[in-house]
Amino acid sequence: MTTHCLVCNAPNPETCHWPEAVGMGRNRKRKKHPELPTVPMCHVCHMRQHEGHGPTIERLIRKAPLCWQATGQWDKAMPYYERFMSRRKYLEAVR
Repeated sequence: MTTHCLVCNAPNPETCHWPEAVGMGRNRKRKKHPELPTVPMCHVCHMRQHEGHGPTIERLIRKAPLCWQATGQWDKAMPYYERFMSRRKYLEAVR
């Protein structure tokens, strides 16, 4: 995985789940960590995407598939990404 934030190119990013998050309410003792797709993001960009910051989300939409393809995660990430994009398209249509 890259050593820079996918959004702003800052060094030393965190490995963050996107487009679906793990969630804080699950029982961590009984359930195994889900195999959700990840992208490298700095802490600031990670928090911005949780807040729904438009430019951050747009950059993730553009760059995450390329990152997953380059790191061999695309097959695992594709269903999550397509579900995210479908839901986004639906929400834009009903606004």
